[in-house]
Amino acid sequence: MRFSADKLIPIIFFFLSVQAGAVENERRDVSFVVLGKTSNYRQLPDVGHRLLNYHFFAEIFLQDKGSVTDALLYRPDKPDTPLYFKGDSSVLEVHGGRYRSEQALDEEYPDGEYIFSYRLADGVVISQPVFIHRGGKASRIPDPISIYLWQQGQPVSPSRVDPEKNLTVRWSAFASGNADVNGIVDDLIFVVTGNCHGEKIDHSGGPFGSADYLTYAATEYVIPASKLQPGETFQLFVEQAEMDTGEYKYIPEIATYAVTTFLDIRTSGEKLKSRSACPGVMPAMDGGQTDRPKKIN
Repeated sequence: MRFSADKLIPIIFFFLSVQAGAVENERRDVSFVVLGKTSNYRQLPDVGHRLLNYHFFAEIFLQDKGSVTDALLYRPDKPDTPLYFKGDSSVLEVHGGRYRSEQALDEEYPDGEYIFSYRLADGVVISQPVFIHRGGKASRIPDPISIYLWQQGQPVSPSRVDPEKNLTVRWSAFASGNADVNGIVDDLIFVVTGNCHGEKIDHSGGPFGSADYLTYAATEYVIPASKLQPGETFQLFVEQAEMDTGEYKYIPEIATYAVTTFLDIRTSGEKLKSRSACPGVMPAMDGGQTDRPKKIN
């Protein structure tokens, strides 16, 4: 069968419209999903590191006004022991235990295939497989990150940060970071700051949204002075994430091996009377900061 040009163009337009509709249908609720293994460290005054824990996690990031219910994660060989997602209007999360070694983490959550099962707003159930693997390496979790602080071109102590100046955060090189061979998203770096109440007040951004974000090639991030106040303690972390990417029904997926270093900072000056008092013990803004793993293995 042959089609003339005037008949072929409407047919092509029809199929493109159907495909675009499919993309919209699948991605109107979910932006992307993440499955990961990570190690967490606290930076010491001499810029050394103290291991906090190894951890397993998964996340479902939602579109603006997206909705997902009945979300759970399971291994195909253990469908009767799922992990259940919890969260808010922007992200749903599951967290495994925290461990003293990567071996102990792997014993509980081995590499392989995991299934993200969730129900979209229209009732369609998605069963999205994500495969995490180390590609024959002993480990793919990057080395601990060293964090360095600068203001006005000079290094600054974490205990003497000037709240009236922008704070530049720099870090040790992301040695294993690379561009994505699939062209979806390159290996990422995140810089997140929290206040003394454990609330996140600044974020370097994430993929698949309108905000800027940091890839493996980035070397610094600037925390605006407007985010800081005098005489207070703040907490920040830098994360480097080595990733494998893919798509399922037009929904991007990431399997990641990551490392995070936490560092507390103190601003100079007198605390503002208008600011609420900081608690005696600063709440963690991220579960990775815990020094007390749920399971000691």
